[in-house]
Amino acid sequence: MIRTSLLALALCSLLTACGDDGGGGGNTVDCAQSTLTYDNFGSQFMDSYCLGCHSTSVSGGARGGAPVAVNFDELTQIQTQKGRIKARVNAKTMPPATANASPSQAEIDDLVEWIDCGVN
Repeated sequence: MIRTSLLALALCSLLTACGDDGGGGGNTVDCAQSTLTYDNFGSQFMDSYCLGCHSTSVSGGARGGAPVAVNFDELTQIQTQKGRIKARVNAKTMPPATANASPSQAEIDDLVEWIDCGVN
Protein backbone atom coordinates (compact mmCIF):
# COMPACT_ATOMS: atom_id res chain seq x y z
CA MET A 1 0.00 0.00 0.00
CA ILE A 2 2.72 2.48 0.94
CA ARG A 3 4.73 1.46 -2.11
CA THR A 4 1.72 2.07 -4.39
CA SER A 5 1.06 5.45 -2.78
CA LEU A 6 4.66 6.55 -3.22
CA LEU A 7 4.62 5.45 -6.85
CA ALA A 8 1.40 7.36 -7.47
CA LEU A 9 2.84 10.47 -5.78
CA ALA A 10 5.99 10.29 -7.88
CA LEU A 11 3.97 9.90 -11.07
CA CYS A 12 1.76 12.87 -10.21
CA SER A 13 4.84 14.98 -9.50
CA LEU A 14 6.31 14.13 -12.87
CA LEU A 15 3.10 14.88 -14.71
CA THR A 16 2.58 18.26 -13.09
CA ALA A 17 6.20 19.25 -13.69
CA CYS A 18 5.64 18.90 -17.42
CA GLY A 19 2.87 21.43 -17.80
CA ASP A 20 4.28 23.52 -20.65
CA ASP A 21 4.74 22.80 -24.34
CA GLY A 22 8.15 21.21 -23.81
CA GLY A 23 9.93 24.38 -24.77
CA GLY A 24 11.49 24.86 -21.37
CA GLY A 25 12.21 28.17 -19.75
CA GLY A 26 9.16 28.29 -17.47
CA ASN A 27 8.86 32.02 -18.12
CA THR A 28 5.62 33.78 -17.25
CA VAL A 29 4.63 36.02 -20.12
CA ASP A 30 1.88 38.65 -20.19
CA CYS A 31 0.80 38.34 -23.81
CA ALA A 32 -1.63 41.23 -23.50
CA GLN A 33 1.42 43.49 -23.01
CA SER A 34 3.60 41.87 -25.68
CA THR A 35 4.37 43.89 -28.78
CA LEU A 36 6.58 41.27 -30.45
CA THR A 37 5.59 40.14 -33.94
CA TYR A 38 7.21 38.35 -36.83
CA ASP A 39 7.74 41.69 -38.56
CA ASN A 40 9.37 43.53 -35.66
CA PHE A 41 11.20 40.62 -34.01
CA GLY A 42 10.86 37.08 -35.39
CA SER A 43 12.08 37.72 -38.90
CA GLN A 44 15.23 39.48 -37.72
CA PHE A 45 15.93 36.84 -35.04
CA MET A 46 15.61 34.03 -37.59
CA ASP A 47 17.76 35.89 -40.10
CA SER A 48 20.47 36.60 -37.51
CA TYR A 49 20.64 33.22 -35.82
CA CYS A 50 18.84 30.50 -37.81
CA LEU A 51 18.64 30.99 -41.56
CA GLY A 52 22.35 30.41 -42.08
CA CYS A 53 21.51 26.68 -41.81
CA HIS A 54 17.69 26.44 -41.66
CA SER A 55 16.78 27.89 -45.05
CA THR A 56 15.61 26.36 -48.30
CA SER A 57 18.31 28.41 -50.03
CA VAL A 58 21.05 26.54 -48.11
CA SER A 59 22.01 23.03 -49.17
CA GLY A 60 24.49 20.25 -48.51
CA GLY A 61 27.27 20.79 -46.01
CA ALA A 62 26.45 24.50 -45.78
CA ARG A 63 23.40 23.51 -43.69
CA GLY A 64 25.72 22.53 -40.84
CA GLY A 65 23.80 19.32 -40.26
CA ALA A 66 20.37 20.98 -40.17
CA PRO A 67 17.71 18.55 -41.43
CA VAL A 68 16.63 19.37 -44.98
CA ALA A 69 12.97 19.54 -43.94
CA VAL A 70 13.55 21.97 -41.03
CA ASN A 71 13.52 25.48 -42.49
CA PHE A 72 12.48 28.84 -41.07
CA ASP A 73 12.08 30.94 -44.21
CA GLU A 74 8.36 31.50 -43.61
CA LEU A 75 6.24 32.18 -40.55
CA THR A 76 4.23 28.98 -41.06
CA GLN A 77 7.44 26.92 -40.92
CA ILE A 78 8.42 28.62 -37.67
CA GLN A 79 4.95 28.03 -36.19
CA THR A 80 5.25 24.32 -36.97
CA GLN A 81 8.57 24.06 -35.12
CA LYS A 82 7.95 26.62 -32.34
CA GLY A 83 8.22 24.22 -29.41
CA ARG A 84 11.45 22.76 -30.73
CA ILE A 85 12.89 26.21 -31.48
CA LYS A 86 12.05 27.43 -27.99
CA ALA A 87 13.52 24.36 -26.31
CA ARG A 88 16.75 24.36 -28.32
CA VAL A 89 17.39 28.11 -27.97
CA ASN A 90 16.55 28.04 -24.24
CA ALA A 91 18.94 25.13 -23.76
CA LYS A 92 21.53 27.05 -25.78
CA THR A 93 22.02 24.10 -28.12
CA MET A 94 20.92 26.31 -31.01
CA PRO A 95 22.49 28.10 -32.59
CA PRO A 96 25.35 25.64 -32.23
CA ALA A 97 28.64 26.67 -30.61
CA THR A 98 30.22 26.74 -34.08
CA ALA A 99 27.81 29.46 -35.28
CA ASN A 100 29.09 32.95 -36.02
CA ALA A 101 26.70 34.57 -33.55
CA SER A 102 24.56 33.64 -30.57
CA PRO A 103 21.56 35.50 -29.17
CA SER A 104 21.88 37.42 -25.92
CA GLN A 105 19.78 36.36 -22.95
CA ALA A 106 17.49 39.33 -23.62
CA GLU A 107 16.96 38.11 -27.19
CA ILE A 108 16.27 34.58 -25.92
CA ASP A 109 13.73 36.01 -23.47
CA ASP A 110 12.08 37.90 -26.33
CA LEU A 111 12.00 34.73 -28.45
CA VAL A 112 10.28 32.85 -25.61
CA GLU A 113 7.77 35.68 -25.23
CA TRP A 114 7.08 35.77 -28.97
CA ILE A 115 6.58 32.00 -29.12
CA ASP A 116 4.49 31.85 -25.95
CA CYS A 117 2.28 34.65 -27.26
CA GLY A 118 1.41 32.92 -30.51
CA VAL A 119 4.26 33.35 -33.02
CA ASN A 120 2.41 35.90 -35.13
